[in-house]
Amino acid sequence: MRTLKAGAHGFLTKPVASGELLRAIERAFAHHHSSRRLHDVRARTGTLTPRERQVFERLVRGDTNKQAGLALGTTERTIKAHARG
Repeated sequence: MRTLKAGAHGFLTKPVASGELLRAIERAFAHHHSSRRLHDVRARTGTLTPRERQVFERLVRGDTNKQAGLALGTTERTIKAHARG
């Protein structure tokens, strides 16, 4: 149980087939990679200005640059500039 709390993603019982072991390793790598990406996104969004955050939230919801501009009272060009930030 301590290993699960420390970050293990499950366990395998011996004997384990090589295919099962490889799939477990692939799942662990995939989980680590997505966790790392989430951490990176959170770190980057933490540095956004309030206006950049408004633009980001609109674009993440699926608004086009034009829709975000209309909603935020600015131009599509300004939205693009904030998105590149």
